[in-house]
Amino acid sequence: MANLHYKKFQRDIDEKSIYHTEALENYAKKVINDQLKWFSVIEEAHYLDGDIKKRVLQQLERLIQDIQNHVKYPLPYAEAKLKFKWNKADVLYFFHLLRENKQIEYLSNSAFAQIIDNLVEYSDGETFSPINDSRKRFSSYNQLTPPIVTESKKRLMSILCKSDFYKE
Repeated sequence: MANLHYKKFQRDIDEKSIYHTEALENYAKKVINDQLKWFSVIEEAHYLDGDIKKRVLQQLERLIQDIQNHVKYPLPYAEAKLKFKWNKADVLYFFHLLRENKQIEYLSNSAFAQIIDNLVEYSDGETFSPINDSRKRFSSYNQLTPPIVTESKKRLMSILCKSDFYKE
């Protein structure tokens, strides 16, 4: 039972494109609150055997735990983030180029943004900062060429065309 409901939770996230951390937390709270109501319903169900009640309640607890873990670790296999010594515009344009030039498999803007926002950071002066709005940028690349792209293109070409970049 917990597995089926958790898979539905994941499908809903994908269908509704809920990838931003705050939106994911809010949606998870709503789903968990909806599930919490069932605890009292099951406890008060006199027609259910005690063992069945216990098992159903365990499944509800497991579902809630799985949802909470998903919010904490939306990409559970990532132990660290890729930290680029580039500004945010250059990082996003780089990934856009990889996708558009078919160097990586094409993903929707929402799916691609979820990966970038959860796994990539850019240089923000002395520190590294997470990227939180990549979906908007990827969408803007499809609609028009923002002026910032021209500058990013120049910087990336400069970095990637240096002969010492490919030293072994």
